[in-house]
Amino acid sequence: MNKFLFVSILGLALSGCCTQQFTIVGDKVPTVPTYEGRTDFIFWGLGQTKTMDPKEVCGSRGVKAVETHYTFIEGLASSLTWGIYSPRGYSIYCNK
Repeated sequence: MNKFLFVSILGLALSGCCTQQFTIVGDKVPTVPTYEGRTDFIFWGLGQTKTMDPKEVCGSRGVKAVETHYTFIEGLASSLTWGIYSPRGYSIYCNK
């Protein structure tokens, strides 16, 4: 039991967060996103895709940046379900 608890805690401690940001216009990105969402995948996202068109969200204002993120809570949900449920978050930043 102690080994299982140790491995579980170690796995949670090593699960990290990650963020990928793609800046399209300029180098400064606003701190508050125009639109935020979450995509839910199952079975580690194998063979699944989610397409979001930032141009539809921003319209004529134009897209400033797109960001995907994997927070600690999302990693915890994925770890607890052994990857059967794997959420991912995203943010879209528009020009003012």
